[in-house]
Amino acid sequence: MRRGAAKRIASKADLGASKANAVALRLHGCTVHAPAMGWSALLQSLDRLADSAEASALFAPLAEEEAEVAAFVFLDAEHRVLGMREERAGYRDRFDVPVRDVVADVLRLDARGVVMAHNHPSGNATPSNADREATRLLARALDPLGVRLLDHLVVARSGVTSFRALGLL
Repeated sequence: MRRGAAKRIASKADLGASKANAVALRLHGCTVHAPAMGWSALLQSLDRLADSAEASALFAPLAEEEAEVAAFVFLDAEHRVLGMREERAGYRDRFDVPVRDVVADVLRLDARGVVMAHNHPSGNATPSNADREATRLLARALDPLGVRLLDHLVVARSGVTSFRALGLL
């Protein structure tokens, strides 16, 4: 991802303590910005992310984006939602996973699981070779921390593809 691309993270606790349309929130002493896509309302209504169907519903708005956007939801050991990060690449056809930022969020939130999703503006939800490599890279970075990459969803107008369902995780 190029430097300067939009980065957003919000924790569920912060969202519950603020207005759903707030611009700036506090996360563990740091000022962060509420995601632009309306994640705040979704996070407030979601206690747990029980399965890939719920994850697919959560990330469905990504299908309408014109450039690649990735989102990460951070979960505790019981799959309760702790927070979420949104990253906008600014490119229509590629996205570099912000591994360092995701790992920092995992540590900050004391997460035990992560679900990643990103869109394919082309409309085709088939994972690319770059998607597969990014998934392996993030899973390898999280593993020594005792954190599982629970799924990586590719979201497009044609549907959602789950790496877990394909046996790739």
